[in-house]
Amino acid sequence: MELKIEKLLKAKGIKYRIIKLSQTAYTVADVVKYSGGKVKTEEICKTIILMSKKNGKAAALLLRGCDKLDFSAVKNLFGERLAIASPDQVKKVTGVEPGAVCPLMLKAPLFVDQKVLALKNINCGSGHHLYGIEFQTKDLIKGVNYKTANFAN
Repeated sequence: MELKIEKLLKAKGIKYRIIKLSQTAYTVADVVKYSGGKVKTEEICKTIILMSKKNGKAAALLLRGCDKLDFSAVKNLFGERLAIASPDQVKKVTGVEPGAVCPLMLKAPLFVDQKVLALKNINCGSGHHLYGIEFQTKDLIKGVNYKTANFAN
């Protein structure tokens, strides 16, 4: 079975590795456990979808799995308080349910936390609950346009 993301990665010339999960993973600990330890904990990243209360527009934030959003920094970045998207909003913006979101397959602008760019590899959602993808961080720019900021602690 070829995942949608694989076609994009191949088309963009990005080398990648598919990580098979034995169960649906929602946390960093789940990813490590369900991958059989085939990933480095510090390279697991998550994509969080935020929604504007003013205009209903979405933004996606990519940060390390061990980090938390700094909502003050997010407010400074966007000039307003944003809310974490509901599962229905996530599905509308990404086409998939929370836990499977791939930062390379979004219908929203992507913002990447500076700490992510210091990683050798990014391990993230693939658009499918039972698979993750891993690629070199330097290749992120080949896959998607993004802006960088500091919004995690």
